[in-house]
Amino acid sequence: MLQPKLTGILLVLHILFVFFCLSGRADAQVIEVLYMERPPYYYTKDHKPAGFLLEQSLRVFQKAGVEVRVRSLPAKRILQIVQEGQAQVAAIGWFKSKDRLAWASFSSPLYRDQPLIALHRKKAKDGLGETSSLSDLFTNPQLRLGVLDGYSYGDQVDDSIRRLSPPRFVLSGDQVQLVRMLAAGRVDYMLIAPEEVSHLLLSAGENERDFSFTLLADVPEGNTRYIMFSRSVSPEIIRRVNLVLQEAGW
Repeated sequence: MLQPKLTGILLVLHILFVFFCLSGRADAQVIEVLYMERPPYYYTKDHKPAGFLLEQSLRVFQKAGVEVRVRSLPAKRILQIVQEGQAQVAAIGWFKSKDRLAWASFSSPLYRDQPLIALHRKKAKDGLGETSSLSDLFTNPQLRLGVLDGYSYGDQVDDSIRRLSPPRFVLSGDQVQLVRMLAAGRVDYMLIAPEEVSHLLLSAGENERDFSFTLLADVPEGNTRYIMFSRSVSPEIIRRVNLVLQEAGW
């Protein structure tokens, strides 16, 4: 009589052992954290990841008990990897948009930018004064906007670009390349959060005194940045990350 009971107990213990081993492996899965070169948020310094928002995000993952490795990639390649959904990746500091919600999961808010401004050379064309509006800039045929391929400025600004179709140059590159095009006069202005300006001009080797900016009366409040996850990342990992973010109140 004892033998069947003992066999049953051993079977249950074996099942529990396998379950906890698999659970341990799931928890130990390494998430690849992807970032683009966009100082001061995230960039590479001395061959190491740096930037206040990247460092903040890594602290969040650590507190959530999520193991990560970090890699820098161009923005377009990051979007491609997340959209494919095959790899377990998290992209730092992205805006939530209607298109991206179709193939990505987003964390709780990570950071809110200051409202966008239009950065331009001091010797700018007419229409780029101290104050203006997005609609005025976008409908001025003399002004050429510089944008990054695949980059979102938030739903409202993206919608305005699609609707008003301003003259623009779309660059497959990064912000440093774009600001150098601005300095060379190949584009007339670019949209940027104020906290990025000084570091970006320094990284591009440009003199901040050669540039000015236009305040935009009709821009929304600063965009909220999130951690964008591929659909391969488990909901449990996202839940743990969100708990940390919500506790921090960012």
